[in-house]
Amino acid sequence: MKSLIVSANSEIAAVFHSALTKAGADTITVSERGNEDGRAFSGFDIVIYNLPLEGRFGLDEAAATAKTDDTFVLCAVPAKNIEKVIERIGNSAIMLVSKPFSASALELTVRNIVRMKETDLNVRGKLVEAETKIADIKLIERAKFVLSKTLSLTEAEAHRYIQKTAMDTRSRQVEVARGILKTYEM
Repeated sequence: MKSLIVSANSEIAAVFHSALTKAGADTITVSERGNEDGRAFSGFDIVIYNLPLEGRFGLDEAAATAKTDDTFVLCAVPAKNIEKVIERIGNSAIMLVSKPFSASALELTVRNIVRMKETDLNVRGKLVEAETKIADIKLIERAKFVLSKTLSLTEAEAHRYIQKTAMDTRSRQVEVARGILKTYEM
């Protein structure tokens, strides 16, 4: 899991690094300054911000990163600012931890984030698989319709034709359907 720690304080960055390592993160990058122009970080599974950042608070940068696909964002915020930050982030997908925090509480939070990220990846994988199956079914149904129209077959006969051709050619039904559509559709 590719992670980024944005922290001007090297001691706190080390605590985050330890928590990520214990949670199973394998690639961890540390940035002391972040993106000073407020751009979002992309390409990371988890980004942890130790706020405030050097010369700015950094919440806008964290919010921009949270909007990127597939990135979980955790912000460590001073306890005195936590209520204001909660108001500012609104429905944003940012998780917060109040500073000061104990190492064990941080480890638990990071483990939960890693677990959520793994679950998210699993769900996304299943979604892609389901979308592929639906697309395949639509393709096969369209091929059955084309066979019915062009060869005057019933739906059952067209279905059986696709099944038998797939078995005889040792290919998948969707591949047979693609061939049918390529042959009979313009």
